Amino acid sequence: MAIRSRRRLPRLPSSIGRYATKLLLDLILHRQHLIHCSGRGHYRPGRPTLIITNHRRDTDGPLVATMLLARKGLRFTGPLPHFVAREDLMRPGFLRRYMTSWPDWIRTLVGWFSLARFVRAMNVHPMRRFSEQTLGEVLDDVYQTFGDLPLDEVLKPAWVARFRRMSPREDGPHRVREARSRRYWSVLESPYGLRRLNLSFFRRLKPYERQTVVAQIGEVAQQLQQGQPVHFVPEGAISPDGRSGRFREGTHRLLKAGGPDLAVLPLGILYDDVTLQQPRIFLVMGEELHGVRGRDRAESERELREALSARQVLTLSQVASALLLDRAAPERNVTAAELDCQVAGQAETLQALGSPLDPLLEESARRRDRLEGFLGFCLRYNLMVAEGGGYRLRPEGVGQPDPWSPAGRLRYAANEFAELAAFWGHPDFRSASPRGSRPGDSMTAIAPHA
Repeated sequence: MAIRSRRRLPRLPSSIGRYATKLLLDLILHRQHLIHCSGRGHYRPGRPTLIITNHRRDTDGPLVATMLLARKGLRFTGPLPHFVAREDLMRPGFLRRYMTSWPDWIRTLVGWFSLARFVRAMNVHPMRRFSEQTLGEVLDDVYQTFGDLPLDEVLKPAWVARFRRMSPREDGPHRVREARSRRYWSVLESPYGLRRLNLSFFRRLKPYERQTVVAQIGEVAQQLQQGQPVHFVPEGAISPDGRSGRFREGTHRLLKAGGPDLAVLPLGILYDDVTLQQPRIFLVMGEELHGVRGRDRAESERELREALSARQVLTLSQVASALLLDRAAPERNVTAAELDCQVAGQAETLQALGSPLDPLLEESARRRDRLEGFLGFCLRYNLMVAEGGGYRLRPEGVGQPDPWSPAGRLRYAANEFAELAAFWGHPDFRSASPRGSRPGDSMTAIAPHA
């Protein structure tokens, strides 16, 4: 957040604190999830390594750390990687914006602590994301770079007026420093902050913004040149709908700045969390991508996208969500046996095309047990109702794609499936069915949940 604060988290001891934090994080992740890692043998410590991943949840970075640290008992066998994270993570006020589901009193209590010292100690490097900057963050940069300018000189007239409508004085704030007060919190939190600048001042600020990113990339490149592993997300932000986003310019810059010995390793991450059971997470690291540094931006991006898609494990969350949204209707029930049969068919078809699968999709008993967790999730959050020996989808209960909202998780997972199906050459998933099977053949129907 643009608002300054003197409060800071306590400084962690350089060795004991880092070890305790790594251990606690690793234990929590493994307690809350079933984590399946494969392909770590492609990673060789001691050489500059850029680990490229897709981005689906806030836990992606800690999961990469868990995979590379490779804990055995209480001992870590690998180094803590370096991470590239959103710059606002290090600004005071980040916790208040991030903890939206927490009670207001907790957000007020801890919301203004700065995480900068803590995340820096855990090898996190900031990276500016222009499109996600809030107006408060932009005004903070303006103040630090150009000083306390008149507000009329910086913002578009409509946004100057918004500040003045909220001011206790009739004439409102006149300068940038005054506008950065907590009184204007709701305006400062407005997204797309750069768009609120008037055109002449935007042109004045633009070179500074680019210089900042160049410096941040240089900081990360320095770690690579020293032989350190770095986790980098080309999309720059979590996918809001389950589909891969555009790659940021920093991806190509970092590939060029990493040096001739840079190893580029793709790591696909996929979550199987539309369930009442323990969520499953799959991390699959691929072989080193040779020559990707020497290609132009479009070619290197295409190769990275393909490498990431090829290493995302297909899970029941993705398949069952796509099938349920495609085939169920308010006037038509679908039975558990039918859905199980269709899931088996999709898994079989995509596996034949080359897609890696969650192993439980290949075992009928484990697949049916996992399907129970999926259906239970849909019932608990009123995405469907059980009636007439089957299940009826409630379209009004299913929201827009959203990885954090139960109402939006079905469409999110279905979009992930559609993208993977298209990548493997099977975009019309509705045409697939298990070979030699009919709904109910050699399958025990799962009784609807009460």
